[in-house]
Amino acid sequence: MPDPDFYREDLPRHQAKNSVPPPRVRRPEREGPGEEMDPPRSARETRNPSLPPIEKERCCGFAGHPVFCCRAEGSRDGKSRHLVRLERRPGSERLGFGNVAAGPATNPVLVISWIRDGALAEWNEKAPEGLAVPVQSAIVSVNGISGDLQRMREALRAQVVDMEIMAPERWRYTKVTRSA
Repeated sequence: MPDPDFYREDLPRHQAKNSVPPPRVRRPEREGPGEEMDPPRSARETRNPSLPPIEKERCCGFAGHPVFCCRAEGSRDGKSRHLVRLERRPGSERLGFGNVAAGPATNPVLVISWIRDGALAEWNEKAPEGLAVPVQSAIVSVNGISGDLQRMREALRAQVVDMEIMAPERWRYTKVTRSA
């Protein structure tokens, strides 16, 4: 039996001297090397239906998988994307938004970080329902350029800018790769 004072070293001041640490939680062990564990469940032993489905197989480590995945069907069909055309006008030369780089190194995107007065704010005022571009939307391509952040940002300086946009609810990211 271990020394009883072993657990009493460096006790927080609010903790009673006679208390003991919580028991260690044992994780269930896998039956065999090829068997998968059940997905996490709630206390009621049912998975919350509002949660996204658990993916069994992933080909990349990106949190936005499968949206930006190299094998994702959704990334090629274009149904979750829409085109936005912005034109610089005399007197209002700014596009009016900031961006940061995000996504996997193999398929990076620009994410809109803020929107102020400018061409994008004007677009959003006049845009049909569902086609406005909110903050955290992903810019997948600029004037046909995708996958090269430097060239995409250079294309944003053009007089007319055609952007392929993915709304924030259509994708997720957890890591900013480079800031603007």
